[in-house]
Amino acid sequence: MFQHLVENLPRRVEAVIASKFENLHKEQHNFLKPNDNRALGLMTCSARSVMEVLDDIISYGQSDEFSFVFKRTSGSKGEPDQPLYPPGFDGRVVLYPSNRNLRDYLSWRQADCHVNNLYNTVFWTLVQKGGLTTTQRTLAADKNEILFPQFDINYNNEPLVHRKGTVLIWEKLEETVTKSVKLPNVSLRSMPDHMSH
Repeated sequence: MFQHLVENLPRRVEAVIASKFENLHKEQHNFLKPNDNRALGLMTCSARSVMEVLDDIISYGQSDEFSFVFKRTSGSKGEPDQPLYPPGFDGRVVLYPSNRNLRDYLSWRQADCHVNNLYNTVFWTLVQKGGLTTTQRTLAADKNEILFPQFDINYNNEPLVHRKGTVLIWEKLEETVTKSVKLPNVSLRSMPDHMSH
């Protein structure tokens, strides 16, 4: 999916491909609101598969989107050139001139995750437990104050994956490779004289 994009990116900038799941509808898949751990798990597995195929450094996911940060010299490890069905993806490429700009982008995505999830948690709690309809709105202020006194939900105890998103990174492991050479069953007596010394 990303193979052709990655091969054509400039090499001296930090490249991020933000990919958003599409055509995943609550009615068709019975997704739970505000967060469905099955869908988040599917996204995480999909992101891991992308990381195994391409030389990306880090992936960050929240809601229905994953951002993939690629090395400046990334290339494909032989990704099959096949369309994916379903789910569908919508994506964009964003280039950052420095690691600092990249860090700022990832920090912004994590802050955005928190704000969106807090809103969604309050909204869907009011709909599911408070009797509101999905067309009624909540105010942006005092979301924690709505959750705890009215519904005994401490937002700080909500799962980190919902509040902060998912980060996938490669870990460098020191690896010792032991190789053995199997020699043919040839005795030294049967070798020519110049090889047996």
